[in-house]
Amino acid sequence: MDKVLKKQIFFDIFAKMKQKAEMTDEEHLIAEALLQHPEYHPLMEGQTVYNLMGKQFETDPFLHITLHFMIDRQRKESRPPVVSLVFDHLLQKGLPEHEIYHSMSLILADELFNMLKEQQPFNDDRYATRLEGFLKI
Repeated sequence: MDKVLKKQIFFDIFAKMKQKAEMTDEEHLIAEALLQHPEYHPLMEGQTVYNLMGKQFETDPFLHITLHFMIDRQRKESRPPVVSLVFDHLLQKGLPEHEIYHSMSLILADELFNMLKEQQPFNDDRYATRLEGFLKI
């Protein structure tokens, strides 16, 4: 699934979840994020609902689930290694897993925004340094 995540992929994975069909490892990561967000399930059941997104959701559900997926993939691949370290540290401190995803996603989203704004490659060092701030908690 190294291709760009397209919206249809979310609908396909949701359908596989409902059918209990076989999924790839990466599809499982997206499915896990979808399971953590039942408020998106009606959207996944009918693409036309997306037209109402501005009225129903504060954030783009596709971006939100993609950020969950990216954090999971970084953890799985230990790239950068600090992602797993920070995630485990925050779990040990008693933070809810879903809250950890959202906290780390804020930094990831900001770094992605900076990358686009600056028209530069993703700054791995700055991202890792910012995540390391969570280790002080």
